[in-house]
Amino acid sequence: MGGVRELFGRKIGVMKQNLRDINCEIITKNFTPKEFPLIIKPRFGSGSRDVMVCFNKDEFDKILSQIDVFKEDFLAETLVFGTEIGVDGVVIDGVFKSVLMREKIITPYPFRQCVANVAINEVLAVSKHIQKAVARLGIKNSLLNADVIIKDDGSVFIIELAPRPSGHYLSSVFLRLVTGVSLLDEWLNFMQNLPFDFTPKFYKQALIKYFDFDFEIDEFMRLKDEFKIVKYECNNSQNLGEVKDGKSIMNRGFAVILGSDKNECIKHVNELIKTLKKA
Repeated sequence: MGGVRELFGRKIGVMKQNLRDINCEIITKNFTPKEFPLIIKPRFGSGSRDVMVCFNKDEFDKILSQIDVFKEDFLAETLVFGTEIGVDGVVIDGVFKSVLMREKIITPYPFRQCVANVAINEVLAVSKHIQKAVARLGIKNSLLNADVIIKDDGSVFIIELAPRPSGHYLSSVFLRLVTGVSLLDEWLNFMQNLPFDFTPKFYKQALIKYFDFDFEIDEFMRLKDEFKIVKYECNNSQNLGEVKDGKSIMNRGFAVILGSDKNECIKHVNELIKTLKKA
């Protein structure tokens, strides 16, 4: 954790150490926000659990009534606007290599959940910024999963870095379909001093859509070929309530949809949802 503190600041507060220039404070009983908008989230955890956005004091008070700051630490962090990107990559001998980048499609506020990922070409500014973080943290050899935001001015903001493969079917399913690379297989080869190669074998334009809507599974099965669905997992996707965290999405399943470009992928998924909702 020492490296993480170097990257994010030695104590919670104003983070002014080049790589994360934001305000971040632990919410205490008498905490009063000084500025908005804010991201409210647990200090520890995964799957975007309890991540919410507030734009004013009334919204903050409403969120505060829904969480227990005495049970666990919650953070109030400056909301950064821009395009959110997920990154799957690897660090070998201190050098970061991107295998796949994904533009995230996020739920409307107040919740902050990813409901789809679209494969995109590597953004050089993102790779360069992650390389700086890798150097600051002293990471030598590791798989790396990162979430970043490309701000309107083109600069890059790191949401989080994790020395592991990405979850939510991304490294295990989506990355393999889009690039032909198995991160875990290549990593095991590297660890055993066997030949390895994290370079994509091909590149397909695709989108992974998590089922954040209710539908009939039989109807989905009838439509899957029409909408170029190449991989899917269907669970009980009826009456599961509002999507508020990663767990509520993962319980439903997903569909991987191919297209000639990003716009066609999004068009296919929108048409699929529209058709399923009519059924």
